[in-house]
Amino acid sequence: MPRWWILRGRAHGGVPRCALRSRVADARSGAAVSRRLLRAGAATRRLPRVGGATRRLPRVRAANRCLLRVRVSDAYAGCMLESSRGVLYPSRLPSFHRLAPPPEVAHLVTWFWIPQWQLPPDESSRQDIVAYPALNLVVDPTQVTLAGATTRASHRELRGHGWAVGALLRPAAVAAFVDAPAGLVDTELVMDAPDLHVAIAAAMVPEFDHDHATTAAVSNLVAADQARRDHAVAKFSAWLLTRVGSPPAADLHANGLTEIFMGDDFAHSVAEAAERLAVSSRTLQRIAHRYVGLPPAAMIRRRRLQEAADRVRCDPTLDLAALANELGYADHAHLTRDFTLVLGMAPTTYRKSSR
Repeated sequence: MPRWWILRGRAHGGVPRCALRSRVADARSGAAVSRRLLRAGAATRRLPRVGGATRRLPRVRAANRCLLRVRVSDAYAGCMLESSRGVLYPSRLPSFHRLAPPPEVAHLVTWFWIPQWQLPPDESSRQDIVAYPALNLVVDPTQVTLAGATTRASHRELRGHGWAVGALLRPAAVAAFVDAPAGLVDTELVMDAPDLHVAIAAAMVPEFDHDHATTAAVSNLVAADQARRDHAVAKFSAWLLTRVGSPPAADLHANGLTEIFMGDDFAHSVAEAAERLAVSSRTLQRIAHRYVGLPPAAMIRRRRLQEAADRVRCDPTLDLAALANELGYADHAHLTRDFTLVLGMAPTTYRKSSR
């Protein structure tokens, strides 16, 4: 299974870019405000030690705490579904959709992603990706694969026509598929899941030829495509529920890694991440290794580079020294070094090439 599949790219569906940016800004603001409110929940109370760390929870009324968490989750989900973060050149993307998971599998999947393309014989579309630090379960026309977390940028040339349906897995789902995700870093494993493959392939097969669709049939074609995607997500979700079952409490607790390392309000240090997950730094290391396969520092680094690339591309006037400071780098040189090592080019070079 090629690495390019880990698109995790932009929202699609005819929404103007200005509207997307506005919604992303609103979501970021809502997530940040809600997070600050949750952290500011008066004094904290100590709980028995877990994994060597004294757990601290905000002393907030249960109803208020639930409301705050819902607001953070909603803002996070809305922003991430509409973001192009992780895709270095969004304008090169074919039809690509992120779909929110149904509520019954929201604890197992961050989102579903579905690329579809149909290119002329003499054309290709290069996809350059800086993936999120997580595992993906992917179905394409030929197989089912489990793709591990990545440590570098990747690319793939798309040709002809095809599709894929991927699930960006949350930590609670990982244990059902692999015992040691560290062994899947920068690689993938072909899965024996014929029932899943048959269900998704049947859902994604077009009912008629896109190339010869008449103008009058365009609206029906768009509706049919959306119905296929929704049907594929429903089939995928049902299969996941059967395969994973009810995750234990430890797996569900590990889901905090998703918001801490992948959200807009992501942690800038291992100490901050450990505090937000209410564990010690050593326990955080073990959780990240068990459910993702990468150390927390590598996950933070990947997320910072995603943010840096997104900001550099979207704002031609952005000062790189100020960006480095905002993202927690010691200076501009450290940002440039990380950026070049992972993306293969300096931020200034990327900025020029993305115009």
